[in-house]
Amino acid sequence: MDRYGLAEVRQWYFEVWNEANIGFWSGNQQEYWDLYDAAAAAIKSVDSALKVGGPASAGAEWVKEILDHCAETNTPIDFVSYHGYPTDEGYVVGGEPMTFKGPGFWREAAGRNYALVRESAFPDVEIHVTEWNSSPSCRDATHDGTHGAAYVCQGISEVAGCLDTFSYWTVSDIFQEGGYPFSEFHGGFGLLTVHGVRKPSWHAFSLLRRLGIERLETTAVNAPAGAGALTTRTDSGVQLLLWHFAQPPVESPRAEPVTAIIPLPNGDYRLTEHAIDADHGNPVALWEEMGKPDRPTADQLAALHAVEPGRAGRAVTVTGGQFEYTMTLQPGMVRLIELEAL
Repeated sequence: MDRYGLAEVRQWYFEVWNEANIGFWSGNQQEYWDLYDAAAAAIKSVDSALKVGGPASAGAEWVKEILDHCAETNTPIDFVSYHGYPTDEGYVVGGEPMTFKGPGFWREAAGRNYALVRESAFPDVEIHVTEWNSSPSCRDATHDGTHGAAYVCQGISEVAGCLDTFSYWTVSDIFQEGGYPFSEFHGGFGLLTVHGVRKPSWHAFSLLRRLGIERLETTAVNAPAGAGALTTRTDSGVQLLLWHFAQPPVESPRAEPVTAIIPLPNGDYRLTEHAIDADHGNPVALWEEMGKPDRPTADQLAALHAVEPGRAGRAVTVTGGQFEYTMTLQPGMVRLIELEAL
């Protein structure tokens, strides 16, 4: 507070510990409550408006338990936080193989915890997911490829309306918990490699940023599990986002097309398509063509940095009050279609 001032520090969130329900804590649950109570009391003793919460649990767990504990002991809690990955036992510390739960993990977890908070003695506390990704391993190749981009879209679509923040783990592959990265692409958590090369997951966020905050009704015909469509409207037009997240391993590519149908006034439009797939916005494919250099040269890095999502445009005419977009949506694909009236 001496350094940053009270107004600044009151905006911070003091989260007590990390994943005390697994191997990052040597005690039991009651001992975690003792820690939480002491930390909350200490923080509030400095200034009652400082925000404290937890339990920063793995597997989206202990949410009801911490709310019940704080209600029973009259311990302050300003926010609930938790982590999650779409695996059955993947959040257990260790090198055990992971089995994915399938699309829908975040819809169930976020919806369940949202209801628990709203029905608790603290119905107005904020809800923050402070760690999420497609898997909890920092050596998982799915983080580097288009699978990660599709999962970003899938996860974000599932938590809408249930969270205050959804904090992706992590921004960068410069991450030493599992040892310093041994190669430019090594399955790290980051949206960026150690030299800042933008992965497909980073590009997925860049496309999501182009969406508006007003949602429109969308119908997705023949969409498999893990494929989704989301439509928004801005002052400049309408945006349609499509993706297909398939849990690894993917046994066979999809052959049947998916059709997205959205309401749109009749008229002429400029259609701009942004693509993330095996050939677009996917620098790991170029890195593999280079021979997978652990430490790319300056020229190689420049080429990797230059990889962007595909972009193409054309004019379309809408009749019947709706727009239909059809494509074969392979696993790992992301498409953003922007429609602007001419």
